[in-house]
Amino acid sequence: MKPLILKALFIVLVFPVYSELPARPNVLLILTDDQGYGDVSLHGNPQLQTPAMDRIGREGVRLDRFYVAPVCSPTRASLLTGRYHLRSGIFEMSRREEVLNSDEVTVAELFQKNGYETGLFGKWHLGSVYPETPNGQGFDEFFGILGGLSQLYFNPVLNHNGKEEAHRGYITEILTDAAIDWMDRQIEADQPFFSYVSYNAPHTPGLVEDEYWKPYYDKQIGRWEAVVYGMIEVIDEQIARMLQFLEVKGALEDTIVIFMTDNGPATFRYNAGLREKKVVSMMVVRGCPALSAGRKDWNPVKWISPSPTLIFFPPWPTGASWMEWNR
Repeated sequence: MKPLILKALFIVLVFPVYSELPARPNVLLILTDDQGYGDVSLHGNPQLQTPAMDRIGREGVRLDRFYVAPVCSPTRASLLTGRYHLRSGIFEMSRREEVLNSDEVTVAELFQKNGYETGLFGKWHLGSVYPETPNGQGFDEFFGILGGLSQLYFNPVLNHNGKEEAHRGYITEILTDAAIDWMDRQIEADQPFFSYVSYNAPHTPGLVEDEYWKPYYDKQIGRWEAVVYGMIEVIDEQIARMLQFLEVKGALEDTIVIFMTDNGPATFRYNAGLREKKVVSMMVVRGCPALSAGRKDWNPVKWISPSPTLIFFPPWPTGASWMEWNR
């Protein structure tokens, strides 16, 4: 299928009735790192319970043939630009071959130009020197990791709008705290926002408190698998926190919530019977009143499609943004 046809298919599958969306909906995009298709209870995992991730799927649309690139940076570049990663200067995950061309137009830039506040909380992995950093690619607020890997899951040093800051605690929780604080300020100011929460877990090195991984290990699950499940359990708790926060603020029904992963696991573990463990991801979308709760769609959709769809539905004054994405 041609890219434009795939984008149009995504629009038809996910946003069938634009008129029922809020006039200027918020967008919360949640991305995890190396979490597999089978790493949710929604897909039948017999060991792992992920109620918050499952909730997004039950209350929205499940795209169960959502294809991604097999490694980090290519998926992340295409997700933000709506273009295949090779066109954006991305060939690998390191050695400066993971750097997004600075003249690329990202979805954050288009939201920004049309009156949205934009924030990224977590992993970037598309360049570490301005203007290839998040602040140079359309994000008003950045708090997280510029590179692809952090060894400091506990007490991490994180980049905040270009400055390194030391923090105490577990990185997944720290990132969530920052995202919630930022979204709270936008809601209080009646300011629509695009919040991109990009967790670096459950990627290696695989670090989490004992209380999360040991219960799985005690069930005779392999040590690495137990650690991965423990990290996913923490992520699920943090997603639940964000959903609860939006509910309390009365903003959940005004927010498109998207949950997806950048690519599948690097190791073998439960994957719901799929052989394509690296390139078949999951995407669940909640927030359009027209969607049938729990709808499951098996049509193939690619990772270049979500962002062009997101910029298609807000009532922006011109069609320039749509043209930019298809230049």
